[in-house]
Amino acid sequence: MNEVEFALEILFSRITFYSGMVRERACDEIAKLLNYPNYYEKVFNRLLLWTENQTLESLNILSVIILIRAKDLNPSIVLPDFRVYKNLFHYNSLITWLLFGELYANRLDDKAFNYNFSEAVPIDFLPDNYFMKYIRSFIPL
Repeated sequence: MNEVEFALEILFSRITFYSGMVRERACDEIAKLLNYPNYYEKVFNRLLLWTENQTLESLNILSVIILIRAKDLNPSIVLPDFRVYKNLFHYNSLITWLLFGELYANRLDDKAFNYNFSEAVPIDFLPDNYFMKYIRSFIPL
């Protein structure tokens, strides 16, 4: 692993850091690096790999936010093909769709997004006893 790859590993590890400020700065720096021609390909490929390896939507969408920031810094930046990029996301929700809309403005149609939202709750559904016991912890009232 060379110095650049090592530095990218550290930077990408900061995206999941517990401090929101550290996460924000890491995302911003990655977006800035995407605007340097010498680093674009390495950073771009690393971002796609990182995105694909995330199992939580709350982390996946940070990838979209990074690309939105990079696009704000340079409107002519090359974005990943939407069909390929959306397949890196294991879970999708309304927030993902809205962020994709921000990133790929005027290039999306409603049929392009694979809605994986929750279905209607069956009439005979009963919540788990554990959930009911700790409901105040799960849902702020």
